[in-house]
Amino acid sequence: MNRKRLTLLISSIIISVIITICFLAGPSLSSTTGKAKGTTVVQPNNPVNNATCLNNCHATVKMLTSRGAHKNVNCASCHEVPAEHVANPSEKTRPKTDFSHEGCGKCHVNEFKSMYSNKYHKEWTKREPNMNYLVWADPGSTLYSRIQGYLPRYHVTVLTDLAVNRTGGRFQLKDGLYGWNKIGGKLWDTIYDAYPEDGNEIKTHILRTAWRPHKGGPNFNSSICMTCKTGEQILDWPYMGVPHEKAKFNRATPAYEVLKAVNYGITCNLCHDPHSAEPRVIRDSFIRALTDPEFKTNVYQSDPKKTKIEVIDMGERGFVRKIAILDKYDSKLQCGQCHFGGSTAGAFDATTNKFLSSREISEMALTPLTRPNELIGWYKSRGWYVGKDPETGARLYNVNHAHIEIVTTSKHGKAGLGCADCHYATEKDPKTKKIYKSHQASFPTYKVQQTCLATGCHGIGSKQNWTEEDALYNIKAIQHLQRKRLAELGLQLERLVAGIITAQRIGGIDTIVIERAKDAESKASFMQAYWASDFSDGMHNPELSDQTLAEATVEVSASYEELNKALKEKGAAK
Repeated sequence: MNRKRLTLLISSIIISVIITICFLAGPSLSSTTGKAKGTTVVQPNNPVNNATCLNNCHATVKMLTSRGAHKNVNCASCHEVPAEHVANPSEKTRPKTDFSHEGCGKCHVNEFKSMYSNKYHKEWTKREPNMNYLVWADPGSTLYSRIQGYLPRYHVTVLTDLAVNRTGGRFQLKDGLYGWNKIGGKLWDTIYDAYPEDGNEIKTHILRTAWRPHKGGPNFNSSICMTCKTGEQILDWPYMGVPHEKAKFNRATPAYEVLKAVNYGITCNLCHDPHSAEPRVIRDSFIRALTDPEFKTNVYQSDPKKTKIEVIDMGERGFVRKIAILDKYDSKLQCGQCHFGGSTAGAFDATTNKFLSSREISEMALTPLTRPNELIGWYKSRGWYVGKDPETGARLYNVNHAHIEIVTTSKHGKAGLGCADCHYATEKDPKTKKIYKSHQASFPTYKVQQTCLATGCHGIGSKQNWTEEDALYNIKAIQHLQRKRLAELGLQLERLVAGIITAQRIGGIDTIVIERAKDAESKASFMQAYWASDFSDGMHNPELSDQTLAEATVEVSASYEELNKALKEKGAAK
């Protein structure tokens, strides 16, 4: 064989190998894997042969691993693989998976340290001791329940906050009320079960405060709640929580059963695929909202600039389980899988007034991702409401921190900015000089040089040409405007409710007028909750906040005037 033919043959073989590798690896949707390039891979003490795992059984994992930055990470770095599993793979010999923050922190040291840092919490303690509470009634209850105030907490402590503050005293801190300063760690090293005799029920022994000390809500009794607080249940949770004989958990599983099985809040695997290191989302109802044609007009699907996603079925245990890989880091989606304006508890049927539990109906956990005026319409189209005003009988509709809906439709969202651009600061390692993204969520006002005044935003040389004082003043002014709008709406709403009560008490008022007034109350209460539970005081979307609150105030005022006219004609108006 001459040299020319030999060279041609070798070239053909090399090209074939490359093509084969590319085919086996599959195309990577995300071009962002490898953001932590240069990170030292810490190998486990008991490494396994990756090829055995990937070639013999785990084809989907092989596809993900081979195309991403974790291709050289050993399976035993995250899985405790029994020797008998390789010889006899079964449910009994199944590997244990490490979901701890420390597990990822072995390699991603700075990110891990930032998650457990109390830097910004210390600053808050010194600068903003005023909680600035906003209180309003819970649907169908005469007790306070919704209390908003600024008390920054930790993502890694979210399970502790949920267990201690929304279980009616069932679970309590081992250090009592002096344990709030502790950050993260294992849930069951931090809390204890004060009423084990209650079994799987979560009863009220102590009047609850909130799942976080600054936010109101009733006891949690839905296992679906856990899909936002941790990713530890991912391997045992079927898509949309639909019951399956091979799945350990489902939407009907008692909440306590899932709580007992987890330890870590907001685990890394919620936003980062552990096999490919690509950005992702795993919340099932959220994935459905991103892909189901029923929601083609929502804020994601209707966005021409939306981040593309690749939905992958990971159900190697005999039931459907899905993840969605993002083609780029998009913290609107990654944070939005939990920070959306939906409800997971259930609702009442408007026709029968029967309570429909999310344990029975997967639709209850949907995340429609609609704009504020459309969300209440979405509930009505399904004939759902979450409670009634005990004094007027007006139906009330649930909404809770609709951050993705608000931010996506904002100027910042449309410009491509996401939650992490303002709430996660870009930091530099003092020793290595390496730039990394802090993983501690904090107020943008504490780091305006890295957020508002960052290159390409509002700083010196930009169109606004802001100084730090300019940025802070504008933020405070926008927040003042929304608080004013909410106060105006609250006053008009109180006046309308008093009018409805009077009209129902004296009788003889046109029922159509009363029903219109109750409908106005429903919409206004919804809008009040929508923006109060956003926590940003309008900063996430100043234009939308100002517009919708002003419209709601005008509508409530007009409804009151109509009702008051009828009362005057009856001679009952004061």
